[in-house]
Amino acid sequence: MVKKKPIRDLLTPFQWGMISWLASCVVIWILWEKYGGGELSLRDIVLGFFTPLGIGLAVWRSMSADQHIEIAEETLKTSHQQINESRDQARASLLQNRYQSATNMLASNSVTTRIGGVQILRKMAEEYIEDYHIPIMELLAEFIRHPIKTKGYYASDVRLAVRAIVYRGNQQKNREKKEIQKNERWHINLTGANLSHLNLGGGDFTHITLYKVNFTGTNLSHATGITQAELNTTHYLSGHRPPILEGARCAESGEMLTDQKIGVDTSNRPVIA
Repeated sequence: MVKKKPIRDLLTPFQWGMISWLASCVVIWILWEKYGGGELSLRDIVLGFFTPLGIGLAVWRSMSADQHIEIAEETLKTSHQQINESRDQARASLLQNRYQSATNMLASNSVTTRIGGVQILRKMAEEYIEDYHIPIMELLAEFIRHPIKTKGYYASDVRLAVRAIVYRGNQQKNREKKEIQKNERWHINLTGANLSHLNLGGGDFTHITLYKVNFTGTNLSHATGITQAELNTTHYLSGHRPPILEGARCAESGEMLTDQKIGVDTSNRPVIA
């Protein structure tokens, strides 16, 4: 819908002033013809000329002042918008640099550096949910599936990454629901990951794929979001205890999860935790 201009904007302040002057002259002439009479004095002539002129000038000055105020307000509004846009761009650039820096830290040979990278990403996923939660969950899942080994063992950086995913907050999970509405196949992919001997009690595995995960000795007590069918695809190493499932219920049926159909890996591979 096209916004109509105010009537006063159809003419310039000078034009309105001239119209006001002419209108005043006409009104004074009519009044003079009706109520005047006799000869005009010099004082009458001066008043008859300058009174309408003064009215016209007053109208012109008033409208000019209003126009200047509007221009100043519009300029100020535009300046504020530009400042906000510049601030948002600077913030977005800063966050992107932080995200990229933390991503690079995950590839370091130093465990301490990798832990620092995971901590930065976890914090960003919590604070900037709309923009960064989804890519960070995907990145951490990739890091967990393909960790950097230190002397044959997965270090605490992987444990920290797993906990960042399993113990994410409600707002983060709501953001995941929005993502699934756009792409119903989206999930946090931990397929084939080694989650052995981790304490994940009370964790939420909603939206997480656990196909063929190594759950050797993993504490899953009171965990949520796991289905029995998916749990049956997981395994634990022969000679070690299966996952702890006390209080954990199937996400679909609500029944207690069991380890009866969990696979037993008899390859005698060393436990990597």
